[in-house]
Amino acid sequence: MIAFRKRYLSLIGGDYGIYQTVAHLSGLVNASLRDPDAKIRLRAESILSNTREKDEEAEVSQIFSFVESSLHYIDDPADIELLKNPLLIDADINAKGYFMGDCDDASGYLAALLKSVGYPVQLVIVTPENAEGFDYRHIFVRV
Repeated sequence: MIAFRKRYLSLIGGDYGIYQTVAHLSGLVNASLRDPDAKIRLRAESILSNTREKDEEAEVSQIFSFVESSLHYIDDPADIELLKNPLLIDADINAKGYFMGDCDDASGYLAALLKSVGYPVQLVIVTPENAEGFDYRHIFVRV
């Protein structure tokens, strides 16, 4: 594991790298929720401020829409997996109105926001149907 410009975590590829990615991403999500300034929780509260109380479907939908509309998708470098901390993503949104990243960055941020308001989440990795072996290409959040 190599720190990359203090904004990213760089991981190895391959099957082991997939499991390493999910483990580190889970760690980043959980660490962001221990932030003493509660930035992730405050962002989630802001997103949900106009949502009806106890309307779980609307809450999840609002948070998902916020993340989706804030993402400027950009691929990682070839053969290198970069992970962005949810707190840094939130800071980018504050500064620029958007963040740049890929599916694991968006999934980590989405998972942190959802967890911060009490939703249990899972990070799910998938492979294309026509891939040979375990060729994981995408990660998403199950809530």
